[in-house]
Order: sequence, then C-alpha cells, then structure tokens
Amino acid sequence: MVAFFGNAGVVCYNFFGDQLWHRDLGKFETELGLASSPVIHEDRVLVVCDHDGSPPTRFHSYVIALDLKSGVVLWKTERPDLFRSRSTPIIVAGEGKRVEAVINAQDQLRSYDLRDGKLLWWIDGMTGWVPPSPVFAHGMIFATS
Repeated sequence: MVAFFGNAGVVCYNFFGDQLWHRDLGKFETELGLASSPVIHEDRVLVVCDHDGSPPTRFHSYVIALDLKSGVVLWKTERPDLFRSRSTPIIVAGEGKRVEAVINAQDQLRSYDLRDGKLLWWIDGMTGWVPPSPVFAHGMIFATS
C-alpha cells in the first residue's frame, strides 16, 4: 500500500502493517493542500506534486516516479508554472509499446512517458483549479476542469 501525505511525504507499507519505505518530497506551499493520489503501475509509483511555490524562494511543481519496492527516485520532471492541480493521473497505452501518464492540471492536460518522465504532448484549455481526473474510454481521453 502506498499513500501520499503532502509535506509528510510518501510511504509504502506491506499488508502486515510494516513500513517498507518513506520518501520526503519537500515542503509544499498550498492554500488547500495536495490531493492527488499516487498511482501504481507495474514497478513504479507516480506522484503529482503541483503546488503554489516557485523559485527563487521555493521549488517548481513536479511529477515523480519512485521504485515501488525501494522508494528510490526513478525520474523527476519539473512542471514550471503549474499550480493547484488536485487531479490523480491516469495510465494509458500510447503509440507502440509506450505507456503514458496523463495528468489534468492548471491550464493544460499533459502526457508524460512513464519510463523516463519526458513530456510527450499537451493540450491547452483547462481552468486554473483542476480537481477531476481524466478518463480513458473508447480510444479517447476525456478531461474536464
């Protein structure tokens, strides 16, 4: 089981209640708190860390993939100028054998390669406050804000 508690970090427990690992992800600045849930896909955990802080006083929002067994960072991709997304990502099959993480966020719907965190595509049109997760059905992605 994996849970994300914002400033308290991400934790992973087994079914006996033993903590397997903990990862501190930073001290986030946010008016209402972080609400995106972690997503597990095969051997990794994906966490969206969009918040109100930005350099030079704080760090950019980002998305991060952690190893499910150890909590080791596999990749981290900054998301500059994105704030207040509370959307949980979805995992979809992309072109070929590529697996994509699709994230609904402030002003844009974005897709990242789940292997390396590379930004693959984006579509403008979302609002500034985005809580709903996108949905994949009938070969299409549906997103609202």
